[in-house]
Amino acid sequence: INLYGVAMYSSPSMMEMLSPHQRENPEARNALLDAARTFDSSSHTSFVVEMAFKADAKTISQAIAKSAARRYSGPEADVAVLEELIFDGVQSKGGQATRGMKLRFDCSQEGVSVCVDSDDQGEVLCEGLGAAFVDVFMDEKAVSPQLVNNCLDTWCGSGIQEEKDKIIAKLSQAEQKKVASAIPKESTREPEPESNAKQIEAEKNALVESKALSLKEKATGVSFNAKLDDGLYLVGCGVRKKAIINVYAVAMYSSPTALEALTPFPNGKQKKEAQVALRNAARTFGPSSPTTSFVLEMTFKADGKAIAEAIADGVKPRQGGSGSDVKELENLIVQGVAAKGGQATKGTIFRFDCTEEGVSVSVDGNTQGTVKSAGIGSALVDVFMDDKSVSPQLVDSCLDTWCGKDLFVAV
Repeated sequence: INLYGVAMYSSPSMMEMLSPHQRENPEARNALLDAARTFDSSSHTSFVVEMAFKADAKTISQAIAKSAARRYSGPEADVAVLEELIFDGVQSKGGQATRGMKLRFDCSQEGVSVCVDSDDQGEVLCEGLGAAFVDVFMDEKAVSPQLVNNCLDTWCGSGIQEEKDKIIAKLSQAEQKKVASAIPKESTREPEPESNAKQIEAEKNALVESKALSLKEKATGVSFNAKLDDGLYLVGCGVRKKAIINVYAVAMYSSPTALEALTPFPNGKQKKEAQVALRNAARTFGPSSPTTSFVLEMTFKADGKAIAEAIADGVKPRQGGSGSDVKELENLIVQGVAAKGGQATKGTIFRFDCTEEGVSVSVDGNTQGTVKSAGIGSALVDVFMDDKSVSPQLVDSCLDTWCGKDLFVAV
């Protein structure tokens, strides 16, 4: 059975990368894969799938999602959102992907967007899923070897790069001088990107500052400030419950860049996509968003070992590194509570600063130390932000507080 026809679309730069290779050169395929799955801030690779055989919504969405899941190292929840978008799109057309139906997948640095018969279904915002989706069609186990062969046959040895070089060479030095002399000297001054970037950053911070509010957690009555001393802003707050007991109130603080991830989503809508976007922004650390912090205030007394083990047990299944890293985190918490009598009494405040380097721990304002391990910072973010969050109320509060708020600064 021929299930569907599939085409790949990409930028001219990808065709240029294939141009120097002869079709029979094994390196040509590697060049194709690398070019299609390596994105910058403006590039993407798209796949258009046209059904040639009828399939129900569940079958086609599961088939595509399973292929992506095998190649994606991130959380299963990301692929589940992709599957749901495909399913919902086909379902809106009557539940059957009939012959002639077109599905489009735009793969980028940010994730994968889905269209069904030109109707946008949404986007899965998570780094790495776009590249994984490209791999479904382009890697050594491609679901359509015919597509790979067609790409290589079409563009290998096409001479695009040579033609481009010839055109550039035709711009004579005399012509370049003529153009340059016509430009006023004042307009040729180099821009000051660093200065502009600082100005944009300052305007963005001022905009967030004007919208950031302190919040009171409803179930516990604990209030959290709108901003921490080191410039992180309150994203939302929630409660950690154990059966009917409110163990602690928790707040997440992060950078304006993380808050921006929620602005495209209307308040109350696309909650799954918004949660994925926030989680990715909070756990992906970089120059503009180096830290995500969690502040926990106890509302029920627990001994140091119990609260340390509870937090460590949340991190452990989400962290792919050494178990000793999680044990070190647990020990820092125990030591911090021991320094104040061994009991995390009502009002005890824990703070966890998550970064690319690891997690630092403080208890009642006293720094206990830092677990230096790549990945454990993201794992602690996932404890509170993934689809199995220990505080769904925190997730809801973050979305309710920042979804739909305009935080974009005009450049």
